[in-house]
Amino acid sequence: GLIIRQHNAIDRRIREAVISRTGKAMTERIDAAREQMGKVVFKDWPQDELDVFVRLMQKFADAMDSDASMPE
Repeated sequence: GLIIRQHNAIDRRIREAVISRTGKAMTERIDAAREQMGKVVFKDWPQDELDVFVRLMQKFADAMDSDASMPE
């Protein structure tokens, strides 16, 4: 499988999920494919536009992480 369940080293009552070797290999393939797609999509973008895009995506990600963005 992609995930292995194991006991916590300190508190054996706790079960943790960790990525298996197979899972790690899959995430590496996905990362490589995403990087290749990005190179194709953004190849003609000027650097200043890429910088703005990255800044705005970071702002979006930060907002998604904040508690204020989640409805109760």
